[in-house]
Amino acid sequence: MHRELIVRMLDLVGYSADVVTNGTEALQAVEKKEYELIFMDLAMPLLDGFETTRTIRSHNAMQDTYIIAVTALSSPKEKCRSAGIDDILQKPILLDDFRAALARFHSTHN
Repeated sequence: MHRELIVRMLDLVGYSADVVTNGTEALQAVEKKEYELIFMDLAMPLLDGFETTRTIRSHNAMQDTYIIAVTALSSPKEKCRSAGIDDILQKPILLDDFRAALARFHSTHN
């Protein structure tokens, strides 16, 4: 449900999205295409968002990719930072929080 919500919110602000269902698919996607922004669910099956982010960050070409964690966890900030995650969106995702996260992404990539 949150995945569909994020895709719709991105569409509202003029972005398109590639969607995967687990960490392994995410790693396959970044091998095929370079992304500027990734929304990373921390509770994905096969590889969680932390391990998936660490693997993405180990690729030199992906160092500048902005990764926003999407989580229901109450305070994973330190764990997110140590994994290489740039920002956190708490579930349930509110449109204002979503827009603020995109604004932080834009401020670092312009």
